[in-house]
Amino acid sequence: VEAMGGAAKVLAMAQAAYDRADYAWAAVLLDHLVMAGGDPAAKALLARAYDQLGYQSENSLARNMYLTGAAELRDGVMATLDAIAGEFEAFRKLQDKLVNHRLKGADLPEADRKAYEALSNTIIQHLKTLKLNNNRIEALVEQLYAINKRLMGLEGRLLRLADSYGISRAEFLRAYFG
Repeated sequence: VEAMGGAAKVLAMAQAAYDRADYAWAAVLLDHLVMAGGDPAAKALLARAYDQLGYQSENSLARNMYLTGAAELRDGVMATLDAIAGEFEAFRKLQDKLVNHRLKGADLPEADRKAYEALSNTIIQHLKTLKLNNNRIEALVEQLYAINKRLMGLEGRLLRLADSYGISRAEFLRAYFG
């Protein structure tokens, strides 16, 4: 962005490209600008450029990706997911404390219980505002499936490698899972 003259100049170039219906070039410029700092004006214009690219696309997959990208820019899906991820770290720690206390027949201390409930409610509120396009959900599920398949393959290779070095399956699993 700096190499192109700064954020204001890139935004002006993108707006000019959009005005002359060169939506692809506008999207390229705006993508750099959004990734560099998340300027709200750039996000809004990028969403409009993606809308136009989606409307003009004859390929249904490309159209869905453009329109989904536009919706994500408008609805702040990534910001919401980032907020949930940050809150979930603290929530998970409190969940572990809760389980440990319950195993001992005790309850969480009052401060931890209130923090647990507050985080739970905050996460629920964020999830209620989250809007995902069905095509995006399917793409994320497919991506998760591919990652899981690769992980399972790597775990299988690791187990076979341990076996080839004379480590029993039970010993390996005990060390692997802790």
